[in-house]
Amino acid sequence: MSGELVPGDVIVVPDNCLMPCDMLLLTGSCIVNESMLTGESVPVIKNCISPVRELYNPMDYDSTKKFTLYSGTNVIQTRGAGDQKVYGLVIRTGYVTTKGALVRDILYPKATKFKFYQDSLTFVAAMALVGILGFLGTLPALIK
Repeated sequence: MSGELVPGDVIVVPDNCLMPCDMLLLTGSCIVNESMLTGESVPVIKNCISPVRELYNPMDYDSTKKFTLYSGTNVIQTRGAGDQKVYGLVIRTGYVTTKGALVRDILYPKATKFKFYQDSLTFVAAMALVGILGFLGTLPALIK
């Protein structure tokens, strides 16, 4: 259960489960359906992290997506070496996970200030000023 997990726990990744947390794959490999997060219907293969990898930054999405199982994704199949089970290290739980960030953004959206909207108001004001100046410039000719 997700309520019993904390970052730093090492757990066995079972087949046919819904991931309750973001997890770093320590051993083996998994076939994962990430359609809940990405919208892609093609399953993705996740391999374990290399033991000689020196720098691991869990906040760097591009370098860790190959061996991170994300919360809300379906694990279709796990493959360990021989009889070895597939282990994962819990790195994020709750609203800190990728799925949690999506839910948080839906529930509490950020205020939107569009640069285009501000620029369009500036453009309309400038055109109004040009129109007024043009009218005032031609007003003496119209009066004659």
